[in-house]
Amino acid sequence: MILPWADDPGHPLSTARRLAELLPNATLHPAAATPRDLKAWGPVVEDFLKPFVPGRS
Repeated sequence: MILPWADDPGHPLSTARRLAELLPNATLHPAAATPRDLKAWGPVVEDFLKPFVPGRS
């Protein structure tokens, strides 16, 4: 799971795209640009982690 932040100078979108190409089974999600976008990551992260948390599937 790759969750990029738009205009992040330390981790530009080009790096996120390259990581998605190189990492097996990686999923690149749309870049967040606003606080509202960032809040949308909560359910995405929860769904991603469910298989790894006992009793949550």
